[in-house]
Amino acid sequence: MLALYFFGQGGQQKLLSEVSLDFFSEVLSKMNASGPLTVIGVSKGAELAANLAIRYPEIDNVVLYAPADYTYAGLDFSRDASSFTWHEDPVPFASLRVNHDNSMRDFARMIIGLPVSCRSSYEAAAVAAGQDARIESAAFDGNDLAFAGGQDRMWQSEVAARAMAEA
Repeated sequence: MLALYFFGQGGQQKLLSEVSLDFFSEVLSKMNASGPLTVIGVSKGAELAANLAIRYPEIDNVVLYAPADYTYAGLDFSRDASSFTWHEDPVPFASLRVNHDNSMRDFARMIIGLPVSCRSSYEAAAVAAGQDARIESAAFDGNDLAFAGGQDRMWQSEVAARAMAEA
């Protein structure tokens, strides 16, 4: 079992923005395990795991907690960029800058210490996004298991889990 950092460490993106999915090739090259390969992710890590699963046929299983069915903007609020890149190209993404009022309200709540809820911003981003920003879970040939709550205040994980189940 390996627990992987994918940003914020030496040799990685400082912020969760434009993180190269190609890092997983290095992980695969260092693995000596035989048998099924399972990738597990939570929230933005689930977004990462889903993106890896559709690009790396070596992945047999994916377990996603609070998943996303779109690739969203990264968490560098100084610019509008994808969370991930693939072979140096940005992965198409749903921009969070489509509804400035929601984003400013969410940010203000965080600043003053109120419970954070970004769901309306992510919902607006998904509606405005092109189909190319959708994570095509049907392209994953393995097994997937998603856990999501109907009252997720961060983003619409239950919508994503249902969409993945229907793919």
